[in-house]
Amino acid sequence: MHLSLSASCHSQLLEKGLRVFRPYRGSHCGSSAFLRLSVVFLRRFTEKLDLNRTALTSVWCLLRRLMGVTLLSLLALESLAVTTLHSSFCSESRECLQFDLICRTDEYEVRHYSATRWVSTDAEAYFLGVGAAMAFRRLYHYISGANEEGVRFEMTAPVLVEVPEEVRMWEPAIYTLSFLLPSAYQERPPTPTNDKLYFSDMPDMDVYVRSYGGWMLSITSRLHAHLLSRALLRAHAHFNHTHHYAVGYDSPLKLLNRHNEVWYLVEGDPVCGQEHTPLPTGAH
Repeated sequence: MHLSLSASCHSQLLEKGLRVFRPYRGSHCGSSAFLRLSVVFLRRFTEKLDLNRTALTSVWCLLRRLMGVTLLSLLALESLAVTTLHSSFCSESRECLQFDLICRTDEYEVRHYSATRWVSTDAEAYFLGVGAAMAFRRLYHYISGANEEGVRFEMTAPVLVEVPEEVRMWEPAIYTLSFLLPSAYQERPPTPTNDKLYFSDMPDMDVYVRSYGGWMLSITSRLHAHLLSRALLRAHAHFNHTHHYAVGYDSPLKLLNRHNEVWYLVEGDPVCGQEHTPLPTGAH
């Protein structure tokens, strides 16, 4: 959809943005502080405006004029940072997958997950984002009442995407996307009306985890999977090389402070490396 605003509306939005941003214009700061101020400005600006979809164009233009950096730049930089704030994992979901944190190194965590049941579907696509979008729609219809019992229930977190490790150039891959079933439906989930949906049981397992911010795109997911696998190989850790999981915790509407993960399944005993932080067992 092409988004546009009238000249008068655009001028009003620009003037409001200038008033919000004016206290920061005289600040002298380095690049990292400048990015923080950019985020502060974006939050204050969006709080003062009742933004709808058509206003997004003016917001982008305003950010480019005032700060010389686009929102995509902020999100791309955020995706390169490794995040470790556990408290922000499930800020939008009432039910979240629990785990025991075994240990943590500078490059990854080792977690233990108990057995759980998920509702899943497969999608064939050339890119992770395209396949995940197709699969997400099917699963979202399921939790919105497209099941034989007509039951509706809220989203849980995280969303798992099984990504094959070996993908040939110019050939589509099969991506499996899964929603965690709520605790009330772990034993007897509603029956899907779409025959492309099925239930999958995740076994009791240990996983190696690398966390990152930003958006879970094909390129960022592959990058962090590569970084995690290299770290595990350096630590002489054994893991499943056939696939990894791209793991997302946030809705598409959340712009900042997003949390994503890459998982590799542990094979054999988990390895934390020579320098790690052992942690007491406790469910997250």
